[in-house]
Amino acid sequence: MKKNQTDNYKIDASLNYYKQKLYDNEINIRKNYGGFDVLNLLFDPKFVKKFHRALDIYTDSLLGSDKLKQIEMAQMLLRAYEAAFEQIRIMNIKKLDPGVTTYTVDGHIYYVFEKQDHLESVKEKLPRHKDMSYISIEELLRCMPKGIREMRESLSDLDPTIKLINHAN
Repeated sequence: MKKNQTDNYKIDASLNYYKQKLYDNEINIRKNYGGFDVLNLLFDPKFVKKFHRALDIYTDSLLGSDKLKQIEMAQMLLRAYEAAFEQIRIMNIKKLDPGVTTYTVDGHIYYVFEKQDHLESVKEKLPRHKDMSYISIEELLRCMPKGIREMRESLSDLDPTIKLINHAN
């Protein structure tokens, strides 16, 4: 292999390594803490602004910068993730139980779990904020009038403002 080919291979391998680490961090935040929709409510607004600025700079670098600049910006974003994980540790934010799913509706976070019996344990572990609610599927079904439950099969349009926060497995 020629020197330039070897250098390009090393640069590509390094960039792919950093991209994978960023992806792993993003998945970790989504799976364990409900994603940045949740953390943005809990973290200091100045920190949130700095983190999103780092993310924007990294994203912009992917569009037109050379690979060495992309590596530099990926390293910067990794430091921002490290700071986010440090904030999680300092604030003592607990990981989500596997049975808890997180939804965002109009800027409000909903922690949804299966049984009403789990409400207290979910509340103990998860953060509290005025824009967060905890609800069980059991409670949702009890709140629905029988006619609505019976019509459920015919409802085909979902409210596009409801956003599922995907948790990677």
